[in-house]
Amino acid sequence: LGALRAEVTWSNLDVAPGGAARVYASGADASGRGVFARSDDGAATFTEVSREGEPEGAMYLSGVDPTRADVVYARVPEGLGTALWRSDDAGRRWSRAAVTQGPMLGFAMSPDGASVWVGGPDDGLWRSDDRGVTFARVSSFGPTCLRHDGAALWACADWSRAPFALGRSTDGGARFDPVLRFDDVLGPFACDPSKHGATVYGWQ
Repeated sequence: LGALRAEVTWSNLDVAPGGAARVYASGADASGRGVFARSDDGAATFTEVSREGEPEGAMYLSGVDPTRADVVYARVPEGLGTALWRSDDAGRRWSRAAVTQGPMLGFAMSPDGASVWVGGPDDGLWRSDDRGVTFARVSSFGPTCLRHDGAALWACADWSRAPFALGRSTDGGARFDPVLRFDDVLGPFACDPSKHGATVYGWQ
């Protein structure tokens, strides 16, 4: 839609609340330096934001506050780990909100933006109840993905290390109930060759 620089590898794009006018994009240029861009006309045009207090590494836009269009989050590799950076002025100034020793594979927000979760297999699960300003560890469980749907926090996990592949928490991440285990999947099963002309395998 917009005139985003071709020299930049754009990694993510997100739409802010209040309609489709405000759109953010993130990525890295050829040197690996992070690039952050904003559109205020529904992605017809983009302006790369001059940033203060933000690291040089490639940026991955992780989310926009569901109720505050100027509050954005981005993940940036930092050594073997990941830093979560937060901006409350549409990307002009950034502050480090959380750091993990390993990959930060999970990020989620509540529908009102008040609670934010991050985590990874090596660092457990961390939660903020002040819109991402400060974080505290709530569980040793290390997610590989996170999503909050308004009723529960959902998490993926390494099924070889955790008791589930997909779990659900209704207490803010302190405890997860298994929803799916890969060893519960039944297939493969054989289809009737007389109906299909050949033996076909599927999953149930």
